Amino acid sequence: MKFLKSALLCGVLVAAVAGCTSRISVHGNYPRPEQLTMLEKGKANKRAVQTVLGPPTTVGTFDQDTWYYITQQFETFAFFAPEMTDMRVYAFYFDEN
Repeated sequence: MKFLKSALLCGVLVAAVAGCTSRISVHGNYPRPEQLTMLEKGKANKRAVQTVLGPPTTVGTFDQDTWYYITQQFETFAFFAPEMTDMRVYAFYFDEN
C-alpha cells in the first residue's frame, strides 16, 4: 500500500512538471528588420520614423529630439519569476534638418 501511494505521488509530480512549459512574452515596440531598412540614415525625419515604427517607447528626458524604441523579451517557467532573455534599444537622434 505504501508503494502504491509513493508511485501515485511520483506519477502526479511527473505529470505536473511535464505540463509546465516556458512562456515567452515580448514587451515594447519591436521594429522588424524590414521596417528599419525603410528608414535611410540622415534622411528620415520624425514623421517618417513614426509612420514606419509607430510612436517611440520613450523620448529623451532633456532632449525631445532623441527617440528610443525599447523591446524586452521575458521567459517564464512554471511558477518561477520571469527572466529577461533579450533586450534591444534603438535610438534615433534628430537635428533641425
